[in-house]
Amino acid sequence: TVAITVTLPNAPPTASISTESSEETFLTTENIVFNGSANDPEDGTLTGGALIWTSDVDGQLGTGESITTSLSAGQHTISLTATDSQGASGVGTAIITVEALNLPPEASITSPVAGQSFETGVNIAFTGTDPEEGSLTGASLVWTSDFNGQIGTRQSFSASLSAGSHIVTLTVTDSRQAEAAVSISITV
Repeated sequence: TVAITVTLPNAPPTASISTESSEETFLTTENIVFNGSANDPEDGTLTGGALIWTSDVDGQLGTGESITTSLSAGQHTISLTATDSQGASGVGTAIITVEALNLPPEASITSPVAGQSFETGVNIAFTGTDPEEGSLTGASLVWTSDFNGQIGTRQSFSASLSAGSHIVTLTVTDSRQAEAAVSISITV
């Protein structure tokens, strides 16, 4: 009689990921709970250091069946790598988006100076900035006078205003629709 031993190749584990909710978009200010599980045909359920969490943006996040972490802004591919006792690995992935909290833009009027008197047709310089997006342009800046209505858009333009006292308002809107406004009084 001859004894024959058949050794099957080591099969890799399987890994899967779930988050604390069905949201796909999170804020940089919130902690995200990731839960994962892994099963290996030879070793059974894998736990602890056999499970490594990573983000393609932020790098290694932790180990184990569950982690809680905050992430930087951007689209992240979250990976759970499960490694069995013989070194075979399986990976589960999830794609999530993390956004920065949308701060309102900052509106400022650099010219004319509040309380200034000027002639009609004077070139008025306008500046609108947003801490997340930088200088805003075009229709993102809307200028109005309580006396003449809308007087322009853009950062810089010339306008003829009617004689009288005006409250000139600059309203700035960023790409995520957050608004800010600033007003000054001038006399024409």
